[in-house]
Amino acid sequence: SANPLWLAVDAAGRPQGYLALQGGPERFQAQEFAVDTWAAALALLQHHARLLDGPKALAATMPAWCRFGP
Repeated sequence: SANPLWLAVDAAGRPQGYLALQGGPERFQAQEFAVDTWAAALALLQHHARLLDGPKALAATMPAWCRFGP
Protein backbone atom coordinates (compact mmCIF):
# COMPACT_ATOMS: atom_id res chain seq x y z
CA SER A 1 0.00 0.00 0.00
CA ALA A 2 1.19 3.53 -0.72
CA ASN A 3 0.42 4.66 2.82
CA PRO A 4 0.22 1.66 5.18
CA LEU A 5 -1.13 1.87 8.69
CA TRP A 6 1.65 1.18 11.23
CA LEU A 7 0.52 -0.34 14.52
CA ALA A 8 2.42 -0.21 17.82
CA VAL A 9 1.77 -3.13 20.16
CA ASP A 10 2.95 -3.91 23.68
CA ALA A 11 4.79 -7.07 24.74
CA ALA A 12 1.45 -8.90 25.12
CA GLY A 13 0.45 -7.98 21.54
CA ARG A 14 -2.18 -5.41 22.57
CA PRO A 15 -2.51 -2.37 20.26
CA GLN A 16 -1.15 0.80 21.85
CA GLY A 17 -1.24 3.22 18.92
CA TYR A 18 -1.07 3.71 15.16
CA LEU A 19 0.47 5.94 12.52
CA ALA A 20 -0.96 6.53 9.04
CA LEU A 21 1.34 8.37 6.62
CA GLN A 22 0.48 10.46 3.58
CA GLY A 23 1.15 8.78 0.25
CA GLY A 24 3.63 9.75 -2.45
CA PRO A 25 6.00 12.68 -2.03
CA GLU A 26 4.19 13.80 1.14
CA ARG A 27 5.14 10.56 2.94
CA PHE A 28 7.13 12.56 5.52
CA GLN A 29 3.83 13.89 6.93
CA ALA A 30 1.48 11.90 9.13
CA GLN A 31 -2.13 11.66 8.06
CA GLU A 32 -3.18 10.29 11.47
CA PHE A 33 -1.30 9.55 14.69
CA ALA A 34 -2.89 8.25 17.87
CA VAL A 35 -1.30 6.55 20.88
CA ASP A 36 -2.26 5.37 24.36
CA THR A 37 1.25 5.37 25.81
CA TRP A 38 4.55 7.22 25.55
CA ALA A 39 6.19 3.93 24.58
CA ALA A 40 3.88 3.63 21.57
CA ALA A 41 4.62 7.22 20.56
CA LEU A 42 8.36 6.56 20.77
CA ALA A 43 8.12 3.35 18.74
CA LEU A 44 6.04 4.93 15.97
CA LEU A 45 8.09 8.12 15.76
CA GLN A 46 11.35 6.15 15.62
CA HIS A 47 9.92 3.90 12.93
CA HIS A 48 8.84 6.93 10.89
CA ALA A 49 12.36 8.36 11.23
CA ARG A 50 13.80 5.06 9.94
CA LEU A 51 11.50 5.20 6.91
CA LEU A 52 12.70 8.70 6.09
CA ASP A 53 16.40 8.28 6.92
CA GLY A 54 16.94 4.83 5.44
CA PRO A 55 19.61 2.34 6.53
CA LYS A 56 21.68 4.76 8.64
CA ALA A 57 18.71 5.20 10.99
CA LEU A 58 18.57 1.45 11.64
CA ALA A 59 21.59 1.78 13.91
CA ALA A 60 19.29 3.20 16.61
CA THR A 61 17.85 0.49 18.84
CA MET A 62 14.36 0.09 20.18
CA PRO A 63 13.67 -0.88 23.79
CA ALA A 64 12.61 -4.53 24.08
CA TRP A 65 9.12 -3.52 25.18
CA CYS A 66 8.48 -1.50 22.00
CA ARG A 67 7.59 -3.26 18.77
CA PHE A 68 6.10 -2.02 15.53
CA GLY A 69 4.70 -3.55 12.40
CA PRO A 70 2.42 -2.96 9.45
